[in-house]
Amino acid sequence: VVIIVSTIFIRRGVHGVEERRALQQKLYSRFASMARLSHDVTEGRAALATVDARIPKDDNLLPFLQALEKQAKETQNAATFRFTDRTAMPMPDGSPYRFIGYAIAVSGDIRSFFRYLDAFAKLPYLVTIESVALEGVDGLSGTRSAMQIKGRLIVQ
Repeated sequence: VVIIVSTIFIRRGVHGVEERRALQQKLYSRFASMARLSHDVTEGRAALATVDARIPKDDNLLPFLQALEKQAKETQNAATFRFTDRTAMPMPDGSPYRFIGYAIAVSGDIRSFFRYLDAFAKLPYLVTIESVALEGVDGLSGTRSAMQIKGRLIVQ
């Protein structure tokens, strides 16, 4: 009888140790999952901060306009800029951001237009280009040409 009772207690002890090890393993797994989740949240916040930095507030567009002016000078073009919307409009996809339409009239030669478009694409702002129109006053290869760019500036 003593041997049978001892055997039962030993088996329960073995099962108890195995259960503890299994629970401990689950706990370690959850801690690892929480660490990964925390890392992912931190990366997500950093990515969102990067996006937000590229989207100006609609009441502070001066840095965007200054960047356009600088770009025109650096690419040896004359450019005039205007907003085609008086207020920011909601995005069609329902995102929390809005947009303001713009139009840019650029004058110069065809090579400088391509430099301007290249510089425009590298601006640190989220913009769309909806249309580009070129007109050659004395032919597109001449020194006097005009370019019209229309698009949207994404704003907060």
